[in-house]
Amino acid sequence: MKEVPDECFKDLMLEIVSHAKGHPLALKVWGSSLHGKSIIVWRSALDRMKKNPGSEIIENLKISYDGL
Repeated sequence: MKEVPDECFKDLMLEIVSHAKGHPLALKVWGSSLHGKSIIVWRSALDRMKKNPGSEIIENLKISYDGL
């Protein structure tokens, strides 16, 4: 069964998708880091994304790359 996000997450989710510009890897990174987190964590992540677009994604990719 597919999980359906709570209605309160819908606007945040759409805004994150918009900031990721549909890039699948960016969406995967953000999805894995926000899955199961509170709405407060989602808002904080979105605020950071707006201030420093791409920085958290780049850091996560670097960690993954360094682990190879």
